Amino acid sequence: MNQLFFQCRAITPMFMAGADNKARQASALELRAPSVKGVMRFWWRAAQAESDIAILKRKEAAIFGGTGEREGKSKFSIRILNSAGIGVGDCREYKPLPHHTGNSSCFCVQKQGEKRCSKGRPQPAIATDHIFSVAFSNSFDLLSQDFTQEHLKSLFTLTAIMGGLGKRSRRGFGSFQITQVNGQSQSVAVDLNYILSLLELLAPQKYYISGNNIVLEGNCDGSYPYIKEITIGKLYRSIDRLLEVIGEASHDYASMYLGTAAKRQRLASPIYVSVIAEGNQFRPVITTLNTEFSPGYQAGPLNTQNSFKVAIL
Repeated sequence: MNQLFFQCRAITPMFMAGADNKARQASALELRAPSVKGVMRFWWRAAQAESDIAILKRKEAAIFGGTGEREGKSKFSIRILNSAGIGVGDCREYKPLPHHTGNSSCFCVQKQGEKRCSKGRPQPAIATDHIFSVAFSNSFDLLSQDFTQEHLKSLFTLTAIMGGLGKRSRRGFGSFQITQVNGQSQSVAVDLNYILSLLELLAPQKYYISGNNIVLEGNCDGSYPYIKEITIGKLYRSIDRLLEVIGEASHDYASMYLGTAAKRQRLASPIYVSVIAEGNQFRPVITTLNTEFSPGYQAGPLNTQNSFKVAIL
């Protein structure tokens, strides 16, 4: 049995609910292994940019497990070593919509005719700088070339850079940084070349660097949110300011192309914004995923994705 241990640090607040999916109180906050595995599964799938969904599902089940015939269980298991150690000092209240003030001076009050902004209410979250550890146990055949322990390490590293844990993770919240691997400090500079090296191991010859972006090589006909482009933005001195800018941009350029929560038509945003740390400063990482509306859905002619990205970058 092989093992990998990652020590991680929260970069931005994590709105993480427990098993009952409720986190109105700090005591209900919980980092859970299924949440981590689900995010890793999402980014593995997104990195594949596979046109044939049947092939994608077969490869995915071979790694993460499935319920189909002969699919079996996952090749690895996850433990959050200190999930029960989220104490009072590791929790704070943050606004998941930081561009709303929460009082009568907010821009939304006059627009909606209310006396006070209700969208600016703070909620309990796992605080920035909270340290947690993720342990992977696996039974990989060291001779296998399909998904080795090195693939697992690269996938979790990619997830830490481009993804996040909890609510509002597509708008900068829930970002985290790997600080140690098996007890060894990690001080790798995160740039496009480094991200490309991770993608190359997980999805060989699918991506390349063009100017200031990582882009998908060729076309993909897959009807799911695969990676089309990755961009790293400018430095921000304050994490609070970066989260405000992301929130402001999501408000200013709101459209169906940035996701919708309509009752009959829900779509998670295909523009994913995460945050990486460089010392005491921060950069946004914007991943553009394939936008896949349900068949027959009319999204309208206005595509505001680029304007949203430019406002943050």
